[in-house]
Amino acid sequence: AWGDYVRAHLRKEIPFEILAGNHEDNGVNGLIYDFIKFFPDELGATGYYGKEYTFDFPKTKPLARFIMIAADSHFKVGGTYTYSKGNSHYLWLSKEIDGARDSGIRWVIVGMHKNCLTAGSKYCQIGEDLMNLLVEKKVDLVLQGHDHNYQRTKALGLGNGCPGIKAGSFNPACVADAGTKDVFEKSAGTIIMIVGTGGYSNYSVNKKDAEAPYFDKLIGDKDHPTFGFGRFTVSADELKGEFVPTNKGLLRFLFTDEFHIMDSAYRLSHKEVIPPEKPQI
Repeated sequence: AWGDYVRAHLRKEIPFEILAGNHEDNGVNGLIYDFIKFFPDELGATGYYGKEYTFDFPKTKPLARFIMIAADSHFKVGGTYTYSKGNSHYLWLSKEIDGARDSGIRWVIVGMHKNCLTAGSKYCQIGEDLMNLLVEKKVDLVLQGHDHNYQRTKALGLGNGCPGIKAGSFNPACVADAGTKDVFEKSAGTIIMIVGTGGYSNYSVNKKDAEAPYFDKLIGDKDHPTFGFGRFTVSADELKGEFVPTNKGLLRFLFTDEFHIMDSAYRLSHKEVIPPEKPQI
């Protein structure tokens, strides 16, 4: 029934890739193996589609690598996927990130269902090892769900004063770029974006939460609850992220968000040089 419903509402020409979350790993709301029968890979993914896979986009001269993982998933068939430092899943992810950089792919985006940092109701289920690997590798964007709200961090990075990010606390040294007017410099740090606003409900966010200062935008059930989705546009020198609302929240307030990750050095080095006009005699 779900497959028929989704197919009826999707434009056929748009690829639709799926990834297991905690509702599809152990059979409570179905198994990922059944869902992928309705929605097979359409983008030439490598790895285990639906669980742990990667694809480059577009296929020719790719600008972005998407790496999708099932962190803290407990599959009825296939075991538990954890990303503890040095284990097979951790090493696979690290290799895929490095491979994208070595291939000259401009942007690396990692997606998963569960969270670590959050000012919502969840906690660090994916583990600090995974979160710090993504930040250490300077993944451009991390996409998550699970917490039914919208949260976007500043650009986080490791370095002097921040050897690692600890869940449950805030270290200002771990904010590599606060994003002046929502513009961030590429390679300064990693932005984490939780988009759990698909339509079932909105959970609360706590702006006094210990981890809240890492976040630039927060909306929950008592703070302009809004349903919507994330949309991303990539070019060689920019990754643009947006929260696209599908309804108005409390007091008819329409919440939106837009941010830009800019590669200033690339833009400057590839700037078109226009020769001066030949003087008229």
